Amino acid sequence: MGTLSVDDHIRKTVVEGIAKHPFISAAILSVLIHVFTFGGEWNIPDNAVWFENAFVMALVIYFIHRANAGKKNRVVFLIGTVAAVIIDLIVLKIYSSSANIALWHLFGGFALVLAICAFLYDGTNGARVNSLLLIGGGIVFRLYYILRASCFDRQHDVGIFNAEDYGHFGYIQYLIDYKHLPDFDIRPHAQFFHPPFYHTIAGMWIDFNETILGVNHDSSREGLQSLSLFISILIIIVTYKILTRLNINSRGKMAALLIVCFHPAMILHAASLNNDQLTTFFILLTVYNTLVWFRSRRTADIVKTALSIGLGMMTKLSAAVIAPPVGAVFIVALIANWKKEKFVLIRQYLLFLIVCVPLGLWFNIRNLIKWGIPLNYMWAMKPDNPMYLGDTPFIDRILDFDLYQFAVPFERFTERGATYKEHNPLIAIMKNFLFGEYISEYSFGSMPEGEKAAFVLFLLGIALAVIVFIAAVAVMIGDRSLKAFPKLFLAGVYLFSMAGFYYMCSDQPYVCTMNSRYLVHVLVISAIFFGAFISWSGRWKFRFCKVIPAIPVVLILLFIALTIFVYIAVLSPEPVYPAVIITLLAATAFSIVWVGHLCKNKTSKSMEKKSV
Repeated sequence: MGTLSVDDHIRKTVVEGIAKHPFISAAILSVLIHVFTFGGEWNIPDNAVWFENAFVMALVIYFIHRANAGKKNRVVFLIGTVAAVIIDLIVLKIYSSSANIALWHLFGGFALVLAICAFLYDGTNGARVNSLLLIGGGIVFRLYYILRASCFDRQHDVGIFNAEDYGHFGYIQYLIDYKHLPDFDIRPHAQFFHPPFYHTIAGMWIDFNETILGVNHDSSREGLQSLSLFISILIIIVTYKILTRLNINSRGKMAALLIVCFHPAMILHAASLNNDQLTTFFILLTVYNTLVWFRSRRTADIVKTALSIGLGMMTKLSAAVIAPPVGAVFIVALIANWKKEKFVLIRQYLLFLIVCVPLGLWFNIRNLIKWGIPLNYMWAMKPDNPMYLGDTPFIDRILDFDLYQFAVPFERFTERGATYKEHNPLIAIMKNFLFGEYISEYSFGSMPEGEKAAFVLFLLGIALAVIVFIAAVAVMIGDRSLKAFPKLFLAGVYLFSMAGFYYMCSDQPYVCTMNSRYLVHVLVISAIFFGAFISWSGRWKFRFCKVIPAIPVVLILLFIALTIFVYIAVLSPEPVYPAVIITLLAATAFSIVWVGHLCKNKTSKSMEKKSV
């Protein structure tokens, strides 16, 4: 076996390093992004811009050198380098005077990710590099949103950073100021009823920025979005690990990653500054740990499952939604292995309870003992709130699909000038998944064309939701390569989560209750089913049937291009019509990668089975 060249050694080290240590890699990347941006384009230091520029130029000069390596023509190398420097100085001048700095980071980031992945590709690692390309593109898109949105934009129940405030920010500030948990009955204090895990981490992150990095008050709080970006990357990683655990091939992984990396709900979730996103991460981590345990039956794996559920419930009690499906898995495993492993499994289940229950419920038990607060207490709004829907029977709400509700793609609130209240939970979350609660027809001041694109995106989103659901049903019924247990388990998580959501919409009849942030893990599970469908369809015998999966893939690529354009229109401070062309070019680039991957996959089967 020959000695690896320097380039090959770098490729092997980087790709295998990310594959072996994805969480550490995500942490390093998130910290680097943080120190260069601090969560907002207005916080980007001048020296950071110069440092980033020097890094990019070093890459460009390196590529010029490698392109000229065989010819060894110093004049060509010199001319190429000088031309690159001149172009760079011109671009830097335009960038420094631009009112839309974040847009430069968006498309510059796309180009940088594409260049890095092109370098990392060696002809044998296509599956991993293509996945890195999509993940990197998703991270860049998330960063663009974070750079343009302040920590108060399109948030839920956050309030202000004051210990006397009752929102999530007030809760975080209370922990920073007093260094202890609330020592009072939290019922009158709105968001203080939540378990403190996320708020403690957020407080420690702000404290670290202020005391160690010397960041000022406002920037340290904007920097919370860097923490959210990190959690969002962890969600992508866990999704990839689930796909790998299910032996979904590289085509299926890419199909699922297209949704998880670029869906608008995932972008909005990435900037969320409450405990919802960390809860989503722990739910999905529990799904992964349960899949691992069911095959291994190792004590260490059931402890990991207990920790992920316990920490999820210590973040938000609603993470317990994953407990019944996991409990069903435990019962099935016990029945199937009663003769050989019943005592081993019973001991493991007792250990699971010892770890999970105290970790998940200690805060609620503390509040019960000290102030008599029920274990399942949840702060609720009053019926005099304008978002109240209790006057309409729930059955009427869920069966109302009148077409007037589809005339506008944004969620309707009468207190914001709409003629009716959004009331059907399914229609509400379809709108909410795409635009959240706060994007409306009034959000496109600089680019009114964005509103028309948003309506097309809404219709396309509905079509894709139907297609993905049908694909999931098809996988459940027809895919024999995917074993019954993972299919039933994932379907159980999906169905139980949806049932819990509908119950919450009935029990708490308010417009704001019908929010997609409670169902992001369901979106991810839907993406996993779609990935399984694409993986399965590659094994269909009839050639003409293999064209069928191409239709939703093309629709997803169009969906991504529209998403990027719509969110540029929402976030941009000025019209940026050239972004339409660039968006289409970006979508075309991803299409080329996808089609190339379908037509010629050089990745060995052994690499397909390796776990990230």
